Amino acid sequence: MNNTISIWTWLVYKFFDNQNSRIKRLKDFDHEWIELCIADSEALLNLELEQENVDYLKSLEYVSIHLPWINIRYWDNERCRKVLSAVEKLYKKIWAKNVNVHDTEVDDYRIFQEFDFNVLIENDDYKFPDTATPSRINEILWLNQNFRFNLDFAHALTLWGEITKEFIDNFRQKISQIHMSNLTKDIKDHNFLHRDATAETLDLLRYLKENLSDDIPLVLECVASNENEIDLISKEIEFLRNF
Repeated sequence: MNNTISIWTWLVYKFFDNQNSRIKRLKDFDHEWIELCIADSEALLNLELEQENVDYLKSLEYVSIHLPWINIRYWDNERCRKVLSAVEKLYKKIWAKNVNVHDTEVDDYRIFQEFDFNVLIENDDYKFPDTATPSRINEILWLNQNFRFNLDFAHALTLWGEITKEFIDNFRQKISQIHMSNLTKDIKDHNFLHRDATAETLDLLRYLKENLSDDIPLVLECVASNENEIDLISKEIEFLRNF
């Protein structure tokens, strides 16, 4: 696959307790960009990136931000505005291209119209069937014409294989990035594709490669379960580049 490769900072969250240390650790790997994943809204409000990391992020080809999903609901209220104002400030500071949000955390999409950043909506997994389908994504994109789509490959895998193809076929002109990892109903955390991909998953990866543009960045959304697994990042990058 000739797409550029990103790594989300949540990949190493179990071993590095702040964004600055996570960014520094991920610098060691061969990738073109970073997705800054800040799970807790309080952590985002208190975030102070070191200038070294700000300069590094600005030097990358592409940076995105995964919006918080802890201690936050997105709707018309002052605390939400405070959080999104902090996101907007960070977005401009690090020259980000998109912010990513889950439908399950949003009560009123109109709040996003008050802020100057590009919004990507992401499909959910089997635990949230009402927000995991192409029809729901289509509804959101129709109601919010300036939004684009972040295809989460692993989330789609937890439903059924054909739904992955349906997402690709229906939204190929709206997909701005793809979260790449492996997930099933029996796996707790997003896992590495190169280690656990089934024959069906490999077929779906081929379909993705054949039907989507090389210009769409791929985000490694795996989660390392122990420090030894951090070394698997290089193998995952190699797997995707050689696929």
